[in-house]
Formats: sequence, C-alpha cells, structure tokens
Amino acid sequence: MDYEEEQRTEKEALESIYADSYQEVEKNLIKINIYPYTVESDDEINYVGLTLQITYPETYPEVKPEISIFSLKGLAKKETDELKKNLEQIAEDNLGTIMVFTLASSAQEWLLEHNDQKTAKRNEEIKQETGAYESEEEEEDEYEKLMREKSQVSNNLTRYSENTQISAQTYVSQGTPVTKEIFNQWKEQFILERKEVREKLQQESNTEGQILYGKLTGREIFEQKKYVEKVGADGVDIDE
Repeated sequence: MDYEEEQRTEKEALESIYADSYQEVEKNLIKINIYPYTVESDDEINYVGLTLQITYPETYPEVKPEISIFSLKGLAKKETDELKKNLEQIAEDNLGTIMVFTLASSAQEWLLEHNDQKTAKRNEEIKQETGAYESEEEEEDEYEKLMREKSQVSNNLTRYSENTQISAQTYVSQGTPVTKEIFNQWKEQFILERKEVREKLQQESNTEGQILYGKLTGREIFEQKKYVEKVGADGVDIDE
C-alpha cells in the first residue's frame, strides 16, 4: 500500500468537503471544525462545536491516527473525552481503510445529540469563571489572541499619537474629540506658525507697503491694515 498516496488523496477529499472548516497544519496534521448544523437557521442553531485534530502516523491507514478534540463552544472536558473515546473505537474498527471522514461524520452526529442550549451555556460560564483550558494548545491559542489584541491596541495608540500633529480643523471636521493634550500640541504649533505669518506680513509691509497702499484712500488703507493685524493676531481664539 502506498501510504503517502492514500493520505494525500484523503486530505484532498476532506478539503473539498469541509472547505474553510478544513486546515492542513502540517503534512501529517490536519484540523476540521465541526458543528451540528453546517448552515444555521432560526430552527437549527449551533450551541456546541469542536475541532477534530488528526495526526497521521507514517503507516496510516494500517494503524489508526492520533485523535484530539478541542471545544469551540459549549462543550465540557468530560464531554470531549467521551467523544474521543468513541472515535478511537471507530478508528479501531476501520483499520486498513481511510477513515477520517467517518470520524468527522460521527463527531457531527454526536454534536447533534448534545446540542443543548442550557448545558452549552453553563459549560461556557464554568470555563469563563475558572479560566480552565482543555489543553496546552487551547491555552496557547488564547494567549496568542490576547497578544494580537495587545498589539492592535499598541498600533492604535501609535497612530493616535501621530495624528496629533494634524491641524485642529481636521479634528473638528472628522468629529474626533480634541483632548487637552492634543489641543496644547496644536496650540504650540499654531503660535509658531502665527509668528512666522506676522514676520512675513511685516516684511512685506515694509518692502511693498507703498505699492500696496499707494492706490487706496485713507480709509481703505486703515481698513487694510486692520485686516492684516487681525489675520496676524489670531484667526481662532487661543489663550496663551
């Protein structure tokens, strides 16, 4: 028997059947997420679910695969242990033939029998209260999830810090709350820019004033100077 070819053919079939619920982690390790109902509806709700993990030995299917079961939702450790025992017996009865689809189908039938809302809810509550994990792998998955969330928060804070460099007008237009710290940073930048504008206006006034005002009446010159001073002075209300 060509064991490698048998395993390859079976994995291709499983991937075709289970699609996104199937994952080939390594050459000899696969996972299948299984629920009572493939498609949920108002009358067919999945209160429980599990991951069936299969590790292929080199001479499978002449020897049975290593079976592991992890709860996705609503199952207690004693229940997954019970199912594992059942599947190991099925594997023993099917030695010599490819059997993973048979194991997965049996697991789904078992889930249908244990798809109880109250029991599933209680199992989840116990897990949350005790912080208990069915395996080191499940605990590692939870740790990785928390680390991803921590990294996302860190990235958000970094972007938040970078965004404090944009103008206050942008914050207002986007509806983003302006904190005291953000406002103070913007205020310092605004004061610096205002100073540069004042200096530029003063320079232009000294060098081009005669040209600018030469064609205006006295009142127009007064109004023009008043406008320039107003622009250079504030633009917005900020207390220094």
